[in-house]
Amino acid sequence: MGFEKAGKRDHMRIGYARVSTDEQSLDLQLDALKRAGCKRVFVDRASAVMGDRSGLADAVSHLRSGDVLVVCLEAGPTGAEGEEARGVRGGVAGARGRLGSLTDGIDTTNPAGRFCFHIMASLAQMERELMADAPGPDWTRRGGEDASGGANGG
Repeated sequence: MGFEKAGKRDHMRIGYARVSTDEQSLDLQLDALKRAGCKRVFVDRASAVMGDRSGLADAVSHLRSGDVLVVCLEAGPTGAEGEEARGVRGGVAGARGRLGSLTDGIDTTNPAGRFCFHIMASLAQMERELMADAPGPDWTRRGGEDASGGANGG
């Protein structure tokens, strides 16, 4: 990733790594963040669906305008990790920082990266809504009728 430096001061790259359980290793993420030039790295050991992210909160609180928070999270999936990436992006934007994701190559330090991030987030949102609106498993067993007894698509 480019993570260009712009302006009068060097913008810091701050890393954030997370694993879901104590049994999982942070080593690969920490190595990748170091190779990406992160000067400080904050970590969490918590499931993506758990709310307590003290490491993430600390990382965002250290951002100054123009700094880049570098993460190993995907921006586009519909699961909890995609929700987390969008939440991280919101926190970073609030701190006037930028987000770079090593996992999927998103780099919001430039207009194309911000555009790509928002397109992926919008597609993920649409997919979540379509999945929520999809007929339940009874639909296929009942010969194409939805739970109300009517034909689907009608």
